[in-house]
Amino acid sequence: LHYPLRRQRQMCIRDRISTTHGYQINTHLFVGAGLGCEYHEMGKRWFLPLFVDFRYNISDRKFTPFFGLKAGYALGKKSSDKLNPGYYVNLTAFGARLKIAPNMAMNMSIGYNYQQCVHEEKYYHYRNGGFHFYESYTRRLHHHGPSLRIGVEF
Repeated sequence: LHYPLRRQRQMCIRDRISTTHGYQINTHLFVGAGLGCEYHEMGKRWFLPLFVDFRYNISDRKFTPFFGLKAGYALGKKSSDKLNPGYYVNLTAFGARLKIAPNMAMNMSIGYNYQQCVHEEKYYHYRNGGFHFYESYTRRLHHHGPSLRIGVEF
């Protein structure tokens, strides 16, 4: 499980929790897939990022540094005037892993998150006693920032 501690100015991802399941191919390379749950303040929406996770451990010692990458797509409900799903990337620039038992470890990493969302707005005007569709406006939002992740492996 990973729980990044971060805040952003325009769109705040208040909380995120994720889990990754995969296979340790050798002492250095881990490949897995994961699912997360995050809340975006703008649009008041929950998203479910689905991602693939690659991690490279530098050594096979009790304490080892690693590099990682998570990439995928964040699922969310599509509706007007709200945020829609988009691409999701977490580049873990650097991390450290500490074995605490034969099949258990803790890790901590710093990285950079990127989330692309689509914001849709529809404009209506009032005429002849009712609201009528006037035009729609769509823009892609790119939200990014640093993250700190703390995790447990078992």
